[in-house]
Amino acid sequence: LYSLGADTATYFDPLLEERYSGDFLGLITTVYYAGILAGIFAFPLLRFKISVRALLIISLVGWSAVEISSLSLIKIDPGGSVNLLGGAIYGLGGFFNAFSGIALLTVATAMCKIRGIETFAFAAAISVKNLTDQSSVLFGGYIMEAVGLEMLFVISCLAGFLPFLVLFKLNYSEV
Repeated sequence: LYSLGADTATYFDPLLEERYSGDFLGLITTVYYAGILAGIFAFPLLRFKISVRALLIISLVGWSAVEISSLSLIKIDPGGSVNLLGGAIYGLGGFFNAFSGIALLTVATAMCKIRGIETFAFAAAISVKNLTDQSSVLFGGYIMEAVGLEMLFVISCLAGFLPFLVLFKLNYSEV
């Protein structure tokens, strides 16, 4: 469900390109991928200290906080402070993106233990995720045309909380 949020990056990047230098865009992209690597390495370390449910909650709340804080990049004039802020926002975005992806795969793996059709059940669950990932770009385009970019960030942030509708109904005993 977290993928149902609009893909704000698709619409935000052209605005950043108009406003900021190529050096800044290269910096935030590099820091984003460094954040992903940090999230990938941190998840297994935290996995045995914190429950998967807690890690999933942390990733969802963290990602929503990153989404809404990205609005600050629209308001700040290019300069020194925006480099630090942009790097922090995109670094945390990468970190929480990796966390949510790994947590989702971990939960999907545990939930798809239907005897005899485990592979099919897992493939079906991940296909739904992939479909929502791809449709978020289209969905985001319609939302942005209707309400504008700033409201797109707000809606995407709020969509990050949709998984809480089912999060506590899942059985995490085998995860």
